[in-house]
Amino acid sequence: MKKKINVKEILDLYAQGYSYNKICSTLKCSKKSVSDSVKKFKELDICIDEIHQYSNDDLYEVFFNERVKKEGLNFEAMDTSLSSKKLYDVYVKK
Repeated sequence: MKKKINVKEILDLYAQGYSYNKICSTLKCSKKSVSDSVKKFKELDICIDEIHQYSNDDLYEVFFNERVKKEGLNFEAMDTSLSSKKLYDVYVKK
C-alpha cells in the first residue's frame, strides 16, 4: 500500500526554512512529495496557521484528492479567497 504524504509535517518544516532535501531526509519522503505539497500550498495562497487547523488526512484530501483530479478540477481554478475549511467543504466534501 502506498504511504500517504504527510502534508502537514512537510509544510511545517518548509515554513521553518528547511530545504527540500532536508525535509526529504527528515521525513523519509521523496523530493516530488515535498515539491508537490509546497506547490499546492503556494497555489492556494493560505498561511501556515490555517494548515494547523486541520488533520493531515483533511489536508491530504484537499491537496491530492483523486476525485478532484478525475473531475478535472484544479487548484488554479479554485476560488483562493475561500478559507481552507471552505475549500475543503466546496471541493472535496461534495
